[in-house]
Amino acid sequence: MNRPDYTVLLVDNASTVLDELERTVVSMGFRAVQVASTNPVVSAKRFWEQGGFDAAIVDLSMPDPAVHPPRPEGPTVGLDLIKWMTTTHPDALVVGMSGHWGATDEVDTKARGGAAFFHRGSGWREQFKALATSHAERRAQAPPHDEFERVLADESTLRAYGGQVVATYRGRIIASGEDYDDVLVALLELRDAPPIDDMTFVPVPPFIATADSDLAWCLTDSDAQQRAGGLVAAVAEGVVWGAGNSRAEASEAARHRADCPPPDRLTYVLIPHVQTS
Repeated sequence: MNRPDYTVLLVDNASTVLDELERTVVSMGFRAVQVASTNPVVSAKRFWEQGGFDAAIVDLSMPDPAVHPPRPEGPTVGLDLIKWMTTTHPDALVVGMSGHWGATDEVDTKARGGAAFFHRGSGWREQFKALATSHAERRAQAPPHDEFERVLADESTLRAYGGQVVATYRGRIIASGEDYDDVLVALLELRDAPPIDDMTFVPVPPFIATADSDLAWCLTDSDAQQRAGGLVAAVAEGVVWGAGNSRAEASEAARHRADCPPPDRLTYVLIPHVQTS
């Protein structure tokens, strides 16, 4: 069963492996997003903190970003990242992977919250597809029961408010801002705002550019990839007007462009870094 809205983050320091993983995951009917192979741990954390991912495949043996120049440090880096990811988003499916067999890799992965460990040459495709499909079906069968799920399930909301915090009340967005403090200020300026205690505050993850969306050009345009690959970007009319680690940074960069379109014509999108030959 295809789940084109089920998004898998791919974490590895080898671009050839990332390309292979992406082809495989997409062939399963899922969406795949690669990290930047040049700095996979930092890139993975940036994406994961933004939210919007259902699962992740993490290579255990990656260079340690704390060592200069980076050098392979065995499975520790990948295992530490898995623990961080499962702690940050405990409802996500995170699995470890390696091209080498390790006697304790599976035990170590699960001890850090990972759902499974796969060796790239041992029929992992069928096993991961079964795990991800089951995970996606469980998520789909659970009806949206609160404001968090309703907001995160609405694409138009992700497009309009991705990277911001919104205050909602009975299915309506009452105010938005770059952070909770901004939202509170906006609410205090409203005359007929509902009581704050009755509202739900939801951090909205950025909308992600994918090959099947109207923002697919962000994945193939060389300027967009060079300027904003792995970042949040303010885009309009096929142009990246500003980019940064957050919507606020992208907005600030765009405002410095004298020819930038009006704010209501900008879309804020997380642009995956796509490996190019």
